Amino acid sequence: GAVQHNDTLTLLPAAFGVLVLQKAYGVTRASVTPRLLPEEITLVTANARCALASLIATTIGVPVAAGIDALAGGHETGAAWVLRVGTLLYLAAMVPGFRLPSGVDEPAADQESQLAAEHVSAEHMAAEHASAEHGSAGHAGQHNGQPSGPGPDAGPHGGSGRHDQAADAQRRPLRRKLFPKPVGPVVGEALGANFTLRAYSGFMIFFLAFILRTVHFGTVSDKLALGEMIGAVAIGGFIGTAIGAALRSRAPQVIVFGMLGVTLIVTTLCAIYFGLWAAVIVALAAAVGQTLVKLALDSIVQREVSADVRSSTFAASETLHQLSWVMGGLLGLLMSMTGSGVAGLGVAAAGLALALGSLLLARRKRVLRGRQRPVPRTS
Repeated sequence: GAVQHNDTLTLLPAAFGVLVLQKAYGVTRASVTPRLLPEEITLVTANARCALASLIATTIGVPVAAGIDALAGGHETGAAWVLRVGTLLYLAAMVPGFRLPSGVDEPAADQESQLAAEHVSAEHMAAEHASAEHGSAGHAGQHNGQPSGPGPDAGPHGGSGRHDQAADAQRRPLRRKLFPKPVGPVVGEALGANFTLRAYSGFMIFFLAFILRTVHFGTVSDKLALGEMIGAVAIGGFIGTAIGAALRSRAPQVIVFGMLGVTLIVTTLCAIYFGLWAAVIVALAAAVGQTLVKLALDSIVQREVSADVRSSTFAASETLHQLSWVMGGLLGLLMSMTGSGVAGLGVAAAGLALALGSLLLARRKRVLRGRQRPVPRTS
């Protein structure tokens, strides 16, 4: 109705509502995928197949919508008929949605028992650790002639629990708001890599879109150069999704760090030999990298995060996903004002190197901490 009558007042809220509901659908679909996963495929493969189905449907939908628009006379009338047909398609899609098994709304019995076992195991380990700490404190108190019990503000691991909680809240206010429960270092690494490559993708789209309009490459027109870049982005999305669908890897962390490294190498080489083909290649690499890392992130969250907070974790990661793309796009727009493709790709390569180095350093520290074992006390 808003399109038919060219009513801007109702068009903008309606379009915004469609975008919000599309994101909500994506979060919900990612949350229920582990509960419907066949035994013979991995989470990376399942997520890639879902994404590939979406890409195929989108590719088919564009010419169909254009045909409906042309048959209906174009302009507002044609666009309104496109939306009417789209409404019927959404209603038809509800039918297979209602036919999903009831297990998608709550964890299956084996998942509930696994979560309960993990909870009991975590409580048992915490109790053992707390008694070991209290025991060592008691020995120290006996040797020093001081009371061995914990103070009134002591936490479960000894020391000042209130002070530790307050300090932690001050250090990580934004992270605690987005992720009320800790997501773990593996998920944190995947989130950092996804944030980096999504910002890189936004940077490249905006930077190249403007730089290709101002820098001329021989007899190639700016429209043709821009079209080649858009085509490279679309093909890169297909390639990344197809690779994810074909992979049988059960280690999505390899995909995360591997794509960061490959994208860094490609961007560095394209910065040195900047030209039209370099711009097309780097756009292709950006699309492939961010698609594969997003698939790996979804798989890691589905595997590492418990079912009770999985939906909220996906919602928070999707929020970071969109914010990083906007931030990268703004930076790409600013860099396009320099009119230098070498400078823009150089800044992008430096950002990728900084992100990859920080993630590798954090992972190395975590591995070294995990190798350290407490020395058993001798009586």
